[in-house]
Amino acid sequence: SGFKGPLGRLRLLEEHPESLLDFPQLLRLIDRRTNRPRLRFTTSHPFDATERLFEAMRDCESVCESLHLPVQSGSTRMLRAMRRGYTREAYLEKIALLRRLVPEITLSTDIIVGFPGETEDDFEQTVSLLREVEYENVYVFKYSPRPGTDAAAREDDVPTEVKEARNQRLLALKDEISLARHRQLEDRTLEVLIEALGKHPGQLFGRTRGNHGVIIEESSEFIGQIVDVTITRATPHTLFGALTVPCAISSP
Repeated sequence: SGFKGPLGRLRLLEEHPESLLDFPQLLRLIDRRTNRPRLRFTTSHPFDATERLFEAMRDCESVCESLHLPVQSGSTRMLRAMRRGYTREAYLEKIALLRRLVPEITLSTDIIVGFPGETEDDFEQTVSLLREVEYENVYVFKYSPRPGTDAAAREDDVPTEVKEARNQRLLALKDEISLARHRQLEDRTLEVLIEALGKHPGQLFGRTRGNHGVIIEESSEFIGQIVDVTITRATPHTLFGALTVPCAISSP
């Protein structure tokens, strides 16, 4: 670029003030200056999920309607123990705001079960949060001490069998919720970006703007294309569909 060292970086900022953009502004800039039909990102912490970010997601045509927003626990007591910096109520307020601004949003999250001190009541609060939010996908992890973290100094006091039972219960609940939400998409026609060959001969795999995995039976010529797919069948993990007509945008 020709901008080397601290003075070069200062000159870069002076000549390119867009370098000072925050993330919502960056999304708007990319949406405005490129012709990419899809832009997807993931956030690592609810602190970064602001109203301005949600407004950018609503306003930018290229930004996909999906967001990974890790909650880790539905218990405010556990969230404080994890030093997450937010409460259950504050997290749910963000979800409500996001759904109001981006009605088609699909959500995924991370959950830790068996964090030191997690009681049955804490766990049940996590269960109730999953039912309330109705995530499309949930990644569940059993706590294990990690050297160098504050939690490693705590007693790992939740028995292994309890962690496993809680893990299995959340996985089953996740599948139940995902299936119910996916069935709402049956008979709908969605834009699908065909990414690759499927696992079985004659199948193609793609994703919707909401990050749903979709399987169709078509030839490989559609890889890299955005096509209209009518959803014919839903499972907890995958949608199946049939090609309708290629969209006006043929490639990302």
